[in-house]
Amino acid sequence: MTHSAPPRHLRSSKLLKSSIGSRTPTPATSCLEQAQPGGCITAAWALGGEPLLLGHRFGPFEVRPAQRLLLKNGLPMVIGARAFDVLAVLIEQRDRVVTKLELFDRAWPGLIVEENNLATQVSSLRKLLGATAIATIPGRGYRFVAPVVDRTADDEAPTLAGDMTDASFAHFPGNLAAELPPLYGRDDDLGAMRAFIDAHRLVTIVGPCGIGKTRLAQAAAHSLRQRFRDGVWLVELAPLADGALLPSRVALALGITLSGMREPFDELVAALEPRHMLLVLDNCEYLAAGVAALSQALLDRAPGARLLVTSQSPLGLPAEWLLRLAPLALPPSLDAARALDFGAVRLLSERVTALDRHFTLDAHNIAAMVEICRQLDGLPLAIELAAARIPLLGVQGVQARLAHRFQILTSGLCCRPERHRTLRAALEWSHGLLSHEERIVFRRLGMFSGACTIEAAIHMASDEHLDEWVVLETLGRLVDRSLVVADEGERPCLRLLQSMRAYAIVKLAEAGELFALRRRHAEYFADSSSGGQGDARTSLGLRVAAGPMRS
Repeated sequence: MTHSAPPRHLRSSKLLKSSIGSRTPTPATSCLEQAQPGGCITAAWALGGEPLLLGHRFGPFEVRPAQRLLLKNGLPMVIGARAFDVLAVLIEQRDRVVTKLELFDRAWPGLIVEENNLATQVSSLRKLLGATAIATIPGRGYRFVAPVVDRTADDEAPTLAGDMTDASFAHFPGNLAAELPPLYGRDDDLGAMRAFIDAHRLVTIVGPCGIGKTRLAQAAAHSLRQRFRDGVWLVELAPLADGALLPSRVALALGITLSGMREPFDELVAALEPRHMLLVLDNCEYLAAGVAALSQALLDRAPGARLLVTSQSPLGLPAEWLLRLAPLALPPSLDAARALDFGAVRLLSERVTALDRHFTLDAHNIAAMVEICRQLDGLPLAIELAAARIPLLGVQGVQARLAHRFQILTSGLCCRPERHRTLRAALEWSHGLLSHEERIVFRRLGMFSGACTIEAAIHMASDEHLDEWVVLETLGRLVDRSLVVADEGERPCLRLLQSMRAYAIVKLAEAGELFALRRRHAEYFADSSSGGQGDARTSLGLRVAAGPMRS
């Protein structure tokens, strides 16, 4: 008598459930457990005559639920029991979001535990599997998002240290690192980025310095490696100051030898014409014209090529699609467990824990941790620099000193480029892109402690050498360069991030304009409050500076 086999996802669910909660072996798990360790399983079959599901593969990993094994490239990894239980449930239910309550019920059956225990297990899984495998859905739970391939008994089973011959384990052409550091708080951005790259051939991530454009581009490219026959290639352009050297730089990164028989630009484009590839051009702000020309040539002549660009400003091409990267999310409350669901606090907590294993986010430090993230506008680079100071100064000590951020955020991350080793160096990199007029307008916006109307910005920045139309045009370029934030609304307002404003105040002082701008600022808003021409502006809730931020 034969039995109809249940659908594969039901067989998967049954097998996974047998590995968590109750430890009583089912017939399926008994069959598996009789196999010799490290040997090939050749006779494991479901009751319906179909091959039994033995495990799940994703990237270089395989999960074998019945044996409670997590393998990487065929080798067992060290994983805690609770972390394995959480992973098993997430893979089992990978077609949907799994709520935290479900995870508690399955991984801690019958127990009452603190919510941060779950966050700790998810964090440990991300350290093992990479930051992109498990997505946090704020306010709802978690979802396993890595592509999964089921392995059954009729598949050729690798030994523990054997070679993985499945296509998902093949060597991917390209020059990306095999593993990337965790990416916190960017699940939605990563999903949007992948969708953009699928749909469009030229995508540019734009945002201010230190906001994490490179990390996001690397993560997106890494997750798409298997889709490009000729690989995914990253070209770092920050060290390059001469656009004429761009073709040689790209060719070197891709291992292409230019013969010199033609112009390097034409020779490079010809070499890339037949390729099916993703080309990531990183930190293009100083070479925007050259990158735009190369991108357009590849769009025209290399139909299999897609481009992902990171820059502080758009390239300005008709085919370009923009993803303007926002700061990491900040929590609305001081609940320590919930705060870890927000990228800014998660990043700060993880970085501090990596430096001090005794650190724990709790009710005593949560307020200061959140305030640090707020004062740093959720900017990842600034948060990492702050984390490096916490083992010495403590959380409250760092928070208390952020009014002097350029003196304190100087720890120097030795693995980073020079421009990312201090907060001031990062801002100077961006400031160096600006024209003379842009520098004047940027620093004068530092007089506003919050948002201001466009009219107020024009009044503060214009003078006998810069009329209001020049200032208006300049403000638009500063927004494009990600140095000024334009808040949408019935009447748009402009603002500087707090670190940008602190730097603008430094530049005002260096230019000798601080006293004069304070006076102009006071006179303008005195006129507004007395019903003069600025009255309509103050009715919009404009916040103004009582004095410049200390730096």
